[in-house]
Amino acid sequence: MLMDRTKAFGTLAVAILLIELLCGCVVVPGNGGSGTITVTDDNGRTVSVNASAQRLISLAPSDTEILYALDLGDKVVAVDNNTNFPAEAANKTKVSGYKWLDLETILSLTPDIIFAADINKDMVPQLEARGLKVIVLAPKNISGIFKDIRLVGKVMGIKDKANTLASQLEGRVKAVTDKTMAKGVFKLRTYLELDAFMGYYTYGPNTFGDELITLSGGDNIAARKEYVTIQYPMLTDEYIIASDPQVIVYQLGPWTTTTPQGIKGRTGWGNITAIKGNKLYGVDGDLISRPGPRIVDGLEAMARTIHPELIT
Repeated sequence: MLMDRTKAFGTLAVAILLIELLCGCVVVPGNGGSGTITVTDDNGRTVSVNASAQRLISLAPSDTEILYALDLGDKVVAVDNNTNFPAEAANKTKVSGYKWLDLETILSLTPDIIFAADINKDMVPQLEARGLKVIVLAPKNISGIFKDIRLVGKVMGIKDKANTLASQLEGRVKAVTDKTMAKGVFKLRTYLELDAFMGYYTYGPNTFGDELITLSGGDNIAARKEYVTIQYPMLTDEYIIASDPQVIVYQLGPWTTTTPQGIKGRTGWGNITAIKGNKLYGVDGDLISRPGPRIVDGLEAMARTIHPELIT
C-alpha cells in the first residue's frame, strides 16, 4: 500500500510539473526551498530567476509603472532616466537611458532581476554576459501589456494580485469598446502625432498604438500596406493632407512643443477636415506611448477625443 501511494504521489508531481511547464512558469525547488522560476519573455527567451527576488532594476518607464502598479516599488533599486511615474520612482538611482547603460552601478546594486523593454533589448547580451538575469517586456498590443502584468506577477510570486490588476484594466477597456466598437459607430480617420521635431512620426500598423486608435473608435491613417513593416513611420505633408484626417491627436509632454496653432499653420494643411472642424486634441504623451497599466488611461482619453458623444 505504501508503494502504491508513493507511485501515486510521484505521478501527481509529474502531472503538476507538466501543467506548470505548459503555462510557461515552473518553480524548481532549490536550497532553502526558495527555488527558481523559469519563464519565456516577450523576446522568446527562456529565463530562470530566483523565486524570492528582492532587488529589481527597471530599464524602461513602462516596466517601472508595471512594478509599482503591483506594489513592488519597495523592491525597485534603480530605474532609467525617463521614469517619472509614480513620483517616488523618479527618485530612484538612474542606471540607463536611450542607448546608454551604467554597468558599474548596476553591478554594484546586485539586482536579482532586471526588467528591460524593446527599446533596450540590444543591451541584454552585455548584461547577461555579467551573470545578470534579464526579462524583456515588449508587448505588441494592449492584450500583450496585460499578459506582461501577469508575467511579472508569476515571477514575483503575486499571481493573484497581477490577475486582479489585469482583469480590472481589461474591464475598463471593455467599457470603452462596448461603445466605440458598437454596430453603427463610424470610425473617424485619425492622425496621432508622436513627434514633429524631426518629422511627422506616428504609429504604424500592428502596434499597440495602432490598436489604441482602433479601440478608441478611430481609423489610423498610417495603418496602410506601405507602412506594414515600420513601427514608427514618418509621414509626409502630402500623405497626411491626402489622408484628410477627421481628428488629429498630438502628444503633450516635456519633449514636444506642438500646439493647435502650430498645426493649423502648417503649409497646405488648411483644408484638412480636422483643422476645418477644429478637431485637434492634446493627450498626455506618457499615457499613449508607454505599454504599461496607464495605457488604459490613454485609451479612455483617446476615446473621449475621437468620440466625445459616446465617452464622457
